[in-house]
Amino acid sequence: MSDVVVQMVCGTLEGLREDKDMTSVFRRLLCAGRVVREGGREAGGLVISLGFDEVLREVGREGGQGGKQVQELAREILGMVEE
Repeated sequence: MSDVVVQMVCGTLEGLREDKDMTSVFRRLLCAGRVVREGGREAGGLVISLGFDEVLREVGREGGQGGKQVQELAREILGMVEE
């Protein structure tokens, strides 16, 4: 797996729970989803090994003010990671 994939996963998911701007959260999740989809099992394994699956679960439950869009996207990414 390339260093770029690792940096993108960490950069998009690190501190996601603390981000209060739901537009930013949604965009970060879009980026993370793209990286996970393109990176396949290796990228999904990285998300799990770094503990970001818990972040996705939490965001998928709460969603914040971004509501359903953020929740659905977090759940979709979690589904890709757990396959």
